[in-house]
Amino acid sequence: MPDNPAMTEPTSPIPTPAAPAAQAAHTTTAADLSATADATTPPSDDPAPDNAPSRGLWHSVALWRSLAIFFVIVMLLAGSAWLSMYEMMTTHINNLSKRLSDTPVVAHLAVLNNGQGEAGVLITYAPQKQQLRLQRVGSYQEADDRALHLWALPAQGAPRFLGVLGRGKLERLEVTEQDMKDVPTLAISLEAKNGPAADQPRGPVLFKGTLIHNQL
Repeated sequence: MPDNPAMTEPTSPIPTPAAPAAQAAHTTTAADLSATADATTPPSDDPAPDNAPSRGLWHSVALWRSLAIFFVIVMLLAGSAWLSMYEMMTTHINNLSKRLSDTPVVAHLAVLNNGQGEAGVLITYAPQKQQLRLQRVGSYQEADDRALHLWALPAQGAPRFLGVLGRGKLERLEVTEQDMKDVPTLAISLEAKNGPAADQPRGPVLFKGTLIHNQL
């Protein structure tokens, strides 16, 4: 039996579709769609999220720099105030020391009274200045042609002339410590203004009092 031509004719191979081309076309189409979507989507106003953790206010360099500058200014102001206070205290102490050194130490004092027992003259003596300080505490005032003479009346011997008082309320006389030694009493007499100094009172004794020796 002759062979069937249909069965003996060689069979043509079935073409296989070009898969890579179709896949490439598909990929291109997806990229185009993505670009189109990006172009049509409006941009967002929100910034991109920061994935770095926040360090907080206390980790701010500007904050610590400001604090450092503030504390430096405070220390400078405090130092300036302390220096000014120290200078003021030093000046005050120096002034007090000077005033204390200028303040005489009273070694002798006396209150001279008149014949009626009324105080007329307060007398103090500062040995470091060799000076008698006489302050009138009464109302007596001598005439213009008269002067008041101060006398030291020792326990024994003649009176010692110490000086002439001026007409002011406060007078000072230069007197040595030796002149004040062993003198229990002081007296003031009224003498002629231009008369010579005598070795004893010539006029009346107006004021007299006990000289107190300070032991402090």
